[in-house]
Order: sequence, then structure tokens, then C-alpha cells
Amino acid sequence: MTFQCRPLGPLLYLSVALLGLALSACPKSGNIEEERTPQPETPSEAVCAQNADCASGEICGGGICIPFVTEAPSIDAGPNTVPLSTPDAGAAPQPVTDAGIQVVDAGPPAPITSYGIDITSPYHQSGHFANAALRFSAQASATGPDVDWSNATVTWTTETQANLYTGLDTGTFLSSFSTSLPSGHQVVSARLMRGTEVLATDSISLYMCEHGILLDFSEAPDEESWYSLVDRGNSSRNIWHSDGYVEMTNYLSQHAALFYLGRTIHPGDLRMNVRVSLGQCSTPGPCTSGSDGADGFAISIFDVSNEASLKSLIENHTSNGGTLGFMLVNDAENNPPPAVEAFHLEFDTYYNQLSWGHPHTDPTTQDHIQVHINGSMDDDIDVDPNSEVELWAEVPGLRDNEWHDIGVVIAGTEMTVTMDDEVIITGNVPSFDFKGGYLGVTSTTGGLFSYQRIDDFEIFDNCPYQDPEESP
Repeated sequence: MTFQCRPLGPLLYLSVALLGLALSACPKSGNIEEERTPQPETPSEAVCAQNADCASGEICGGGICIPFVTEAPSIDAGPNTVPLSTPDAGAAPQPVTDAGIQVVDAGPPAPITSYGIDITSPYHQSGHFANAALRFSAQASATGPDVDWSNATVTWTTETQANLYTGLDTGTFLSSFSTSLPSGHQVVSARLMRGTEVLATDSISLYMCEHGILLDFSEAPDEESWYSLVDRGNSSRNIWHSDGYVEMTNYLSQHAALFYLGRTIHPGDLRMNVRVSLGQCSTPGPCTSGSDGADGFAISIFDVSNEASLKSLIENHTSNGGTLGFMLVNDAENNPPPAVEAFHLEFDTYYNQLSWGHPHTDPTTQDHIQVHINGSMDDDIDVDPNSEVELWAEVPGLRDNEWHDIGVVIAGTEMTVTMDDEVIITGNVPSFDFKGGYLGVTSTTGGLFSYQRIDDFEIFDNCPYQDPEESP
């Protein structure tokens, strides 16, 4: 039998080529893979149908035997991590420290020495009146192991005054003084100093009012704002003078009272100014009359509950003559007056020795100005039985018919009276507690008379604090 070798048909060549491609596309197994990648070498001329038809080092590709190479296996090493060592469970845990910072337990802090200063008077954000004496006080203190008061002092300043006061009592550690301040907003500072070293500081804000309430009588007192009683209601005499003042008396046996109802005077401190004229001539000013005059008048502040109580007190328990219209006496049915708290400043132009009502003898035969309290003419104005305080001064020129400026200041238990800017009365009444009330003036005459005039009440009893941005 004769065999004839025939060339392979196109279908067989195509089958061999597809088989070669399938082998080359086999998936990788595991983490190690061998790839046979054809190299760009010159292939042999052998025709093949499968790899077995090719020589060693060749594979069948596309029906032709071609060389192949084996690549190094590729290993997937997994995540690039370093496992932490497991600590020995039996060993004590070791602290992790920052080698760059050394933490040292220094224990409790050492005690330090500190100083303080506290302004106790006047109060922060309070109102007062300009150009009137105001009391300042500050308390110094210190704590610690090395307190040293040697050469210590307190310096007081304002924004415009570099040295308001300097001083410190090293026994009580108080710094106190009195002075006046100009009107407007003021910041007052107290500095506890040792040499140039500031140990402590404190500051307060104040508002200083320039004016008080002015009652100038440029117009006749109206009945809504004023209560008046003239000659106990038995006279149509007009006490207001067209020249702009009040003429309380101008003849014999007169009695007049005029009280302001527009507001009451606040309790606490008070400053009040008023102009007065007493004399024997009908027009204020120089007067050549040498006749005697009487009796005088008083500025009073009665602490009563309402207007009705005030009117009842004046109409039923005051009299003319030497009582000056403020000393309280029994009424027409001999009922005693009620107990009241009041302040009185009398201008007395006649020497009296009274044996009725409240027995009283003037402390001098000269014209004088005197302080009384509680509707009484007793010279002792301290209600404490263990203390006796009299506040009065002789004023020989009181009845000269000229205008005089009278000032009254009540600051706590301190009282001061000035006449034409000269202090004539000053003193302390330990038990005195000014309660405020209705302000008025009473005036009387008897067998002798004087022209007794009042003008320009200015009342400084309440100055509300204002913030700097509200200050005019």
C-alpha cells in the first residue's frame, strides 16, 4: 500500500492555532505562575499541529514551532506589615515616655506673698455733688510668708489729678482723706505702692453733679408744690415779694410757714444752700435803722408720713414768738405733739427764756445760729443720755439787713454750717441719723419784729450716677 503525504488542509492549521492561543491564556495557579512568552527570535521552519511536534525549547504557535522562555515565578507576599511583638504577660508594664521631655513632680507650689487694696468709700458708681467735701477711704491687706509694709503707702489719683492724696496708716492699714472733685464723670484710683513698685490697685467710678434742685422764688409759690400758712390762716398777707424772694414776716406778732411739697429730701447726706436777709428796713441792703428786732426764723426738715401729717403738725402744734414756728407745743386742747424726727437750723435774733411748752433758755444773749432736732429747742441735740452735744455760734451781724449765703452740710453724723463761705458751726452728733422729709421754713415775731427774708434754696441731696457716655 502506498501512502501519499498530503498537505494539511486550512481547517487543521486553524485548529492548531486556536489550541496554541488557549494554552497561552491559561489562568495563573496560586501565587506562583509560569508564563511562556514568545521572544522575537527567528522561528524554525517546522510545521506543527501541537507542541509535541516541536523540538525541545519550542512550542507550537500558529502552526509553526517557535522558541519559548520561562519567566521567574511571581510571588504575592501579602500586606507589607510588621507584626507587633507580643508582650510577656508576666512582666510589669513599662511606661512609655517622651525622651525629649522630662516630667518631674515638684509637689505643691510654694506659698507666695500678695497684696490688695479695696476702696470702701465712696461706693463704686455712685453720685455726689461737685465742690463739696467727699470722704475717701481704702483698706490695704496682704497675705503670705514675706509680707513687708516698710515704705508702703497709698497714692490716690484721678484721670486729671496725678496726686489727689498720698498716705497709709500702717497700724490700721487704712488710707483716708476728704476732698472735693469737679463736676462730671470721675475715675478715682488707689494704688498700694512701695517705692515705684505697684503692689495692688483699685478704682471706682463717680458722677459729680454740678447743681442741685434750685427753688429761686422768681415766681410766686404755687399751691400744688407748696404748702403755706400765714398768721395761722387769719391773714391775707402775701409772703411772696415781686422782686423774687419770700418775705416771711414784716410786722408784729406774725407767724408764717412755707413747705415744699414737690418732693421730699432724701435720707442720708445733705448739702443745702440758701440766702437769708434779716433787718429793720423794708428793702434788702444797707439799713441805718438801729431798732431792736425779733424773733427769727428756722429752716426745718420734718420726717412725717404725708402732707396731711405735716399740715396737722404745723397748724396745731406750732406758735409765734420765741418758738420760731418750729418748736412743737401742745395744741389748743392741751394735747401733746406727736413724736417726730426732724432737723432745724434756727436764726435767732432775740434772747428768750421760755418757761412754757418746752422750757428753753437761749445759750447767748447775742444773735446766733443754732442746730436743733425733733421739734425741740433743747440745746443738747444728742439723744444719747450719756452724751451732750451743742452746736451753735454767735453771729453779731446777723440782723444787718444784707443778703447772706448760708450752707448746711450733713455727712453721716457730721454737721457743718457756713455763712458767706466761712465755717461757723461744725461738730459730730454720734446718735444722729438724718431721715430726710419735707423741707420748709418757719418764721415768727412777737412784741418786736424784723423783715425776715428767704431766697434761692438749692438742695443737694440726691445725685444719681450717670455712665460716662450719658454724662453731659
